[in-house]
Amino acid sequence: MLDYMYEKLKEQGKAFEVIDMDFSPNVPWLCMPQTAHEAKQKLGEAFRIEKVPSMVVIDPDGNVVTTEGVEIVNKDTDGDCFPWTPKPLYDLSTLEPEILGEMNDTVTCVLLCEGCDEATKAAMAEAMLPVAEEAFCAAKMSGCEAGMLFFTATETSDVVYQLRLSCELNEPTSTPQLVILDIPDSGAYYVFDGDDLSTENIRQFIEDYDNERLERKELQEDEEEAGEGQ
Repeated sequence: MLDYMYEKLKEQGKAFEVIDMDFSPNVPWLCMPQTAHEAKQKLGEAFRIEKVPSMVVIDPDGNVVTTEGVEIVNKDTDGDCFPWTPKPLYDLSTLEPEILGEMNDTVTCVLLCEGCDEATKAAMAEAMLPVAEEAFCAAKMSGCEAGMLFFTATETSDVVYQLRLSCELNEPTSTPQLVILDIPDSGAYYVFDGDDLSTENIRQFIEDYDNERLERKELQEDEEEAGEGQ
């Protein structure tokens, strides 16, 4: 898959290059010498490589875009989402490959509106975007990873369905719903109580989460997975 993506991005003139630490034979990209053991070790430590295979994506300024490069190759086989740089707001319905793997490690705020008309979907994205941009810019200026990821869910998908099931949100309706997922905290989640999802109310909901003023719930285990674990 990587061979295909590499050739396609190169044909399109994209600024994309692969540096292989394993000196794979007969590949079109760059490879480190087999004898460069010390350099390879230092790179592995710098990028905290804990599993093989791993692929780290780095931007032209030397910043790490994501350590989930293997997931990108598996999901975005055509490289359509290149250069995979972070965004303030994602659509959970079409989960971009660069964000895969991060939801389990980062608090996420999701605005579900699959059952809404197109005008409402657009209005919800517009309401969420300023809050997402504030958090995104603050993290970028501080040089830290984002403390919270932001999503809308505009269409039904396996990921969105599982989220509704785990958070006991029932079927989608014409009324948007807002939820904060804190999976690192033993699968905690928090549901917005109300119908007025304005930018200010979204911001207040997050502030209430930060100050522990919300009712804490825990994600429900998938029944099939629970059965397998017995």
